[in-house]
Amino acid sequence: MERKIYPVSQVNRYVNAILRQDRILSGIWLTGELSNCSMSRGHLYFTIKDAEGAISCVMFASYAKDLTMRMTEGMAVNAFGEIGLYEKTGRYQLNVRQMEPVGEGALYQAYLQLKSKLEREGLFDQERKREIPPFIRTLGIITAPGKAAVQDMIQISRRRFPGLQIIFCPVQVQGVYAAASIAEGIRRMNADGRAEVLLVGRGGGSIEDLWAFNEEETVRAIAGSRIPVISAVGHETDFTLADFAADLRAPTPSAAAELAVPDVRVLLQRLMDEDQRIRSLMHGKLDQARSALSLYQETMSPRMLRLHLEQAIQRVASEQDTMERLVKDRVRELRTMLTQYVSDLKLMDPYRPLQRGYSILTFEDKIVHSIQEVHEEDKIQARLMDGMLTVQVKERNPGDGRQV
Repeated sequence: MERKIYPVSQVNRYVNAILRQDRILSGIWLTGELSNCSMSRGHLYFTIKDAEGAISCVMFASYAKDLTMRMTEGMAVNAFGEIGLYEKTGRYQLNVRQMEPVGEGALYQAYLQLKSKLEREGLFDQERKREIPPFIRTLGIITAPGKAAVQDMIQISRRRFPGLQIIFCPVQVQGVYAAASIAEGIRRMNADGRAEVLLVGRGGGSIEDLWAFNEEETVRAIAGSRIPVISAVGHETDFTLADFAADLRAPTPSAAAELAVPDVRVLLQRLMDEDQRIRSLMHGKLDQARSALSLYQETMSPRMLRLHLEQAIQRVASEQDTMERLVKDRVRELRTMLTQYVSDLKLMDPYRPLQRGYSILTFEDKIVHSIQEVHEEDKIQARLMDGMLTVQVKERNPGDGRQV
C-alpha cells in the first residue's frame, strides 16, 4: 500500500480549517482568570485559565482598540471568539473578539487580603524605609542562577563600577518552595553582613510566575532585613507585595542595578567639573586680589606709606606701654595676695601653739582629745616645741580641765 506523506504546514492548515468549520468552536464564550498578559503592535496576548486548564489567547488590534477594560493579572473575565490554530507553531488558541470582566480572580483576592493585613501591621510604612547608600563597595544579589536577570544585574553593576564586589546568593524564585528559599537567602546575606545593599528579584512572568514575591514569608523577610533592599521584579506595570516592603522598588532587574550602583564615569565627570569650578573660583579671587593690590599701589605714595608706618609704630608702642603697666599692676596685686595667704597659713599651723608652752598628746598615732581615749598605764607621746616625750598615764582626773 502506497504511503501518503504530508508536510507539517499542510496538516496544520487542514486542522485549522476543521476548527473554524466547527459550529461550537467557531463562536464560543470562555470564562477564567487572565494570566501572562502582554501587548505587541496593538495586539494583546494572554492566557485564560481555570483550576484545571489554560488556553492561549490573542486579541488582534482591530478588536483590542475597542476594549474598555484594563487587563490585570488574575482578573476573571468572559471572552468570546473562535478557536483556531496558529499554523506556524501548531498551537491552538482562542482568537478573542470581545471580552468583559466578571470579577476579581482568586489569586488577586489573596493578593489584596494579604496586602491589607501587612499594611495594617505597618510593613509598608514610608517612615520605616531607609535611604539607599549613594556609594557602595559590596552589592548583594538574591535571585535564581543562570537566568538573564542575574546576568543583567552583574554586567550593569560592573560596567557602572568596575571595582565593585558582588556577592551572589542563588535561590528559587518560582515554585512551591520559592518563598522559603528567597527568605532564607535574605537571612543569609544579613548574617554575612558584607553587602551594603541587596537586590532581590527575578525577570518578568505571569502572576503565577511572580507569586513567590507576593507571599508573606518573602515580604516579612524583606521588611525585616537590616541591609537596605531594592526589589527587582521584572514587571513594570504592576506591583508585587515585595515592592511595597522594599526600601526602594525598581521596575526591572536592570533598573535595580542602576539604582544601587553609582556610575563611576558620572562620578569622575562630577569631580572634574567640581575641580574646574574651584579652579575658576580661585583664579577669580586672585584676579580680584591683584586688582585691589594694583589700585592700592597706585593710590599710596611713599610719603603716605611712611605716615601709615609711623602711625602703626606709635600704636604698637602705646599698646606695649599699656600692657607693661597692666602686667606690673597684676604682679603687685598677686604678690599682696600671696603674702596674705602665707600669713593666714602660719596662723592655721597646728604646731604654732607649741612655741607658747603647749603640747600635743597622741596615743597610737591619734591625737588625744579626752581622758576617755586613754587608760591608766598607757604610754602616750607629748609633742613639745623642741621634741617628743613619752609619758605614762598614772591617774585620770575627770573635770579638772577647763571645758570649752
